[in-house]
Amino acid sequence: MDKEKEITENKKTTKKSSTKNNATKKTTNGKKTTKKTTNTKPKTNAATKTKTTTKSTSKPKSTTPLKKEEELKDLNTVVEIKEEIKTSVEEVTPAIEEKEEILEERKTKEKKETINEIMGIEKIIMLVASVLIIILLIFRLIQIQEDRNEKELQSSYLVTNNIVTNVITDINQEIDKDEYFIVINYTGNETTLNFEKEIKTVLDKNNIREKFYYYDATEIKETDDYLTILADALGIKDLNKIPAVIYFRNKEYFDQVKRDDDQMIQGADLQKLIDIYEIK
Repeated sequence: MDKEKEITENKKTTKKSSTKNNATKKTTNGKKTTKKTTNTKPKTNAATKTKTTTKSTSKPKSTTPLKKEEELKDLNTVVEIKEEIKTSVEEVTPAIEEKEEILEERKTKEKKETINEIMGIEKIIMLVASVLIIILLIFRLIQIQEDRNEKELQSSYLVTNNIVTNVITDINQEIDKDEYFIVINYTGNETTLNFEKEIKTVLDKNNIREKFYYYDATEIKETDDYLTILADALGIKDLNKIPAVIYFRNKEYFDQVKRDDDQMIQGADLQKLIDIYEIK
């Protein structure tokens, strides 16, 4: 019995020790496994770390010089481009300045041309205006002269200019003088006007204005027998035409200015009569 108990107890102890050993084995196995797992994880991390580190370290080692070279190349190209731009600008600048100068010259030339054109137009306008003014002045002067001539023609030159101050309005009027002349004339005719101007020259030459009378026959000339009326009033038999200059002495008809031809009498014919009778 005692032996059986010992055997049973030994079995129990062996079981216990076996269980303990199993437990320890399990634990050790678990620890090992855990260690393995823990060790594997860091291993992977370390590997990846080393890989990454190697990658990261390897890349900069290989790329940084390339980048620098590329950057230097880029800088060099930029500098070259700048230099090219500078040279091109320097090359282009004179051309631009030349073009600007040409444009300025053209502008100034165009301005001068326009100014010259305007001045030319102004000169033409001034010239045309001056010509028109001159023409208008000429026409005005002609008109004034015509008016003056018309006025002069319509009046006696001798009377208007106070050369002959003794005027007869009635042909039958008696004149209280022993010796005198009567100038019979009519107006509105240039020939008779010139005749009176010649008479003025003779009167001024001989200084005998006070001996002359003037009769305007313009109105009576409109009648058919005006020569007969004048001849009867003056006591003349051979009054053929007017103008006429009749000479009276001792208050009676003495002679008249005549011509050998049939032309109108002139100042020279009067001077001839004055010389013949020595009238002073």
